[in-house]
Amino acid sequence: MDNYVWAMGLTRAIYAVLNITAAIVIWKLADVGSAMKINAIFGSFMGPLTFLLVSGIGMAGLAKALSPFKMALILVGMVLILIGTSR
Repeated sequence: MDNYVWAMGLTRAIYAVLNITAAIVIWKLADVGSAMKINAIFGSFMGPLTFLLVSGIGMAGLAKALSPFKMALILVGMVLILIGTSR
């Protein structure tokens, strides 16, 4: 397996474990205010950070295969996704 693919999958798996842990903490706290704070951290910070990290790893893996123009298009697409999904 390609090291870049492995790193991308591992990053997503770590994010999944963190999300499951957050869900368990929310259930244990049983408080809507605390649940909203935890949800805000994962929704507004961890999600986009994971997206950027995994995309960056993927782009590093594609760096030799794509032209600079196509790399720039991918970067623009990433930025547009972040803008489109921001509050």
